[in-house]
Amino acid sequence: MAGPIVRYAPGHVDIADIDAVQKIHKIKGGYRKGDWYLSLAPPGVWTLMNLVDPKVHVVWRRLLGGPFQDNYLKGLEHVVDEKMNLALYKMSEELKERGCIDVLKWWIYMALDIITELSYGSSVNILENEEENRQFMDYLEKLGPIHAVRTTMPILLTIASKLRLPMFDRLLNAGPKAAQWAVETIKSYKSLLAEENPKPTLFTPLFDKGDKGFTDLQITHLAGSNITAGSHTTATVMTYTIWAICKHPSVRDRLVAEVAQLPDGFKHSDVRDLPYLNQVIKESVRLYAAVPSVLPRVTPQGGAELLGYHIPEDTVVSTQCYSLHRREEFDPDRWEKPTRDMEEAYMGFGAGTRSCVGTNLAHMELRLGATHFFRKFPKATVSTKEGMKDQDMSQRAWVFMSPIGHRCLIDAN
Repeated sequence: MAGPIVRYAPGHVDIADIDAVQKIHKIKGGYRKGDWYLSLAPPGVWTLMNLVDPKVHVVWRRLLGGPFQDNYLKGLEHVVDEKMNLALYKMSEELKERGCIDVLKWWIYMALDIITELSYGSSVNILENEEENRQFMDYLEKLGPIHAVRTTMPILLTIASKLRLPMFDRLLNAGPKAAQWAVETIKSYKSLLAEENPKPTLFTPLFDKGDKGFTDLQITHLAGSNITAGSHTTATVMTYTIWAICKHPSVRDRLVAEVAQLPDGFKHSDVRDLPYLNQVIKESVRLYAAVPSVLPRVTPQGGAELLGYHIPEDTVVSTQCYSLHRREEFDPDRWEKPTRDMEEAYMGFGAGTRSCVGTNLAHMELRLGATHFFRKFPKATVSTKEGMKDQDMSQRAWVFMSPIGHRCLIDAN
């Protein structure tokens, strides 16, 4: 069965049509998040992702969105620079020892160090101490399958935890360690707020809101959701961006020529409006969005008319960017003069008022990462060492997308 609207289960419809997607996700359209989102987190843990009440979401989004605006992020850019420079140094060292670079690994470590420092005021420092911080990687690497099971067959989690199956056992052991670190780090950072000039984080403004703000436990949960949403996601898109550029030498050379004109010590403000860099990143996100899977919504009271069909109220209507974005050829030039339909179909960071709150931070990391990488490794190519092949980069999506081979080897001699 195929077409722009498909009923894939009783009470569930998937839609891949620009006009219908716009209608579903428009402001005050009446389509709400359903119970599926409640299963994304344990009971009592609330984040922007699993809030289903639109009125509560508006309040939370207003409070949480401010620190993700460009003006505030400018004051945190030094953290991104520091971790990015360290990641590139580690890549250079691996290149000397191994003869190639696993960019997926280093981008994940970099993104994890960035988002933990920006959220908690202290980094897990996995770039420097990989083995000491394996619990975070164990936890994050298993979250995708866990989310997939939790949202489809939650009973399996109960059974698996009782049987102590190895995969779930490692997650159960890693989760409390990561949670303990988060609680202790938030507590430590709060004590630093008494200082005259505390180091700013994404949550610093929230500690000053009093009764209108969040409790320490809520901030801990929100910071934890930042790690889930802001580490593997950004790193995976960055990895596919580097891989796609390296597979297209003409794209690589044109990008290298553009970023070579930048001064030493350049900032994000210097690269934010580079035309070809932005075309490349947008094309990469089109093909390799971090969350290509469904964004389910529930039809409003009285039902809805979509694509000539009456969809009854309380029907789950899902949209997903994988189908809407599909045209397999990687061609950044398509974004030089995009049509209105192209812009409206683009939902690489979600759609409507529930789009990713961290989009600006993700773009900062993607722009700076691609720029620094190709200034340092201007002749980088996809490696064939250690059996690396294109099939390793086939996409697998539980909730978040990742390469099926768990690696991306790049030659950069």
